[in-house]
Amino acid sequence: RFTLEGSRKFDVLKPWAALKVFGTDGFQILFDHAFNLTSDLNQLINASHNFEAMNNPQLFIHVFRFVPRSVQEEIATRGTATGRSQQSTSARQKRREINTLLNKLNVALHRAIRAEDSTCVSRTTLATSKYAPQPIVVLRSVTVNPLTTRAILEEILAKQEKMGLDLHAKQFKKLLA
Repeated sequence: RFTLEGSRKFDVLKPWAALKVFGTDGFQILFDHAFNLTSDLNQLINASHNFEAMNNPQLFIHVFRFVPRSVQEEIATRGTATGRSQQSTSARQKRREINTLLNKLNVALHRAIRAEDSTCVSRTTLATSKYAPQPIVVLRSVTVNPLTTRAILEEILAKQEKMGLDLHAKQFKKLLA
């Protein structure tokens, strides 16, 4: 609770020093770059055939999941939760089974990314999504590194896509068919 001097720690020192070093203009440059990276990543994910964007980021956090194109087409034929009343029970059950397997695939992909250790994405579960009420496992990327470029994002996404396709082919293809 108290330092040796008998007073509270000077916790504001770090943000105060950062503001003094970078200034408001410096932080503006960093934030603008991060917003541009987020927009770039969003475009890349939306253009990909094997990833599904799960949000339209307002800040620097993008959530998405790996879904092979063939599986995306299968899900599309089964419909989403919004058209639930028109769907048969078997179609809803099949969509649920597919999403359960996709959750396992995304957990495996996240583990492979972490084991490869050249990029950092976290993993989380969304309780609300277009597949509600089923929870969906997603990858979570934060685009605030000032040294990152669009080319680096393209390289990272291509590597993750290859890893996901390899996992899909080796472990999940039969299950997701």
